[in-house]
Amino acid sequence: MAINLKNLPEEPYLVLEISSNTVHFTIFDDNGEVHADEKHQCMLGDYKKNTKTLKENNVKGAVEFIEKCIGKYSDIEFTDIIAIGTGALREADNKDELIEHLNNEFDIDIEVLSGEEEAYYSALGVKHSFEEADGVVWDMGGRSSEFATIKDGKIENCISLSLGAYSIADQDYAPDIYIMDQLDKLPQEYKDMELKHLYVVGGNPRQILKSHKKYTDVHAKLEGYTINESQAEELSSRLINTAKEKLHEKYKISKKRVKSAPHAARLLMHLIERFKITDITASKHGLRHGVFENMIEQQQYTPDLAAEIQPPPAIY
Repeated sequence: MAINLKNLPEEPYLVLEISSNTVHFTIFDDNGEVHADEKHQCMLGDYKKNTKTLKENNVKGAVEFIEKCIGKYSDIEFTDIIAIGTGALREADNKDELIEHLNNEFDIDIEVLSGEEEAYYSALGVKHSFEEADGVVWDMGGRSSEFATIKDGKIENCISLSLGAYSIADQDYAPDIYIMDQLDKLPQEYKDMELKHLYVVGGNPRQILKSHKKYTDVHAKLEGYTINESQAEELSSRLINTAKEKLHEKYKISKKRVKSAPHAARLLMHLIERFKITDITASKHGLRHGVFENMIEQQQYTPDLAAEIQPPPAIY
């Protein structure tokens, strides 16, 4: 996104998201419009082999990117700042070193979200994007996938499963069995409810719909772009069975995602079957937007206090 520092709002909000694939430095105005979204793919979720340890080079890349953004926007006084970590930090055994470094060097307090919180905020972002949202929200990152249901305006059944692109890639011989075993952990409500509509959040799931749009030469915005289950299954099957070096050329998969997109496609096929999905829709809004909306709501109730990100207990 092109950024003009002179056009930034007078009282901006900052959401810093340290995720398994990408670090986002996103500036909102008080209406929820994004004025800057600096991002860097640092792949923190790509742990050292057979460990849950963050790689030194990936950590270094994340820190350098954050330092660069802080320097670039050093003249801005933010109304509020929220810094969050997701799956990679949630699982990593050496996460405290990174968290302490960011706090000591830049005075940034990272709040590592639980899987349930991450699912809730992603669904909240979708809900604000689609007022009539009804179905299941799927947010896939590098280490985990988050799920939540939206029914009659209520966000419920928030859960996180170890179904990220890296997690699935680790299953060299039986990825389908691994996916089915993970999905068996979903609450009973996912079996009882009619969840025909799937809202996808995160770079890997959205990449599938982006690929469909470009591959079929459809000129439309990705936000709200919808395909049916047959279209999704056909394309997903192609992505799984095409050599990685051909994915960009044949199916317009981003070069950054040629390794991860087939894992997202494999999981999507299982979700369609498990939830009896009929329609899949791309949502531009997800975790960061949900965190921002929560920040604003908190300030409305406690205007003199720094925003705290605490979803209501009812979501668990």
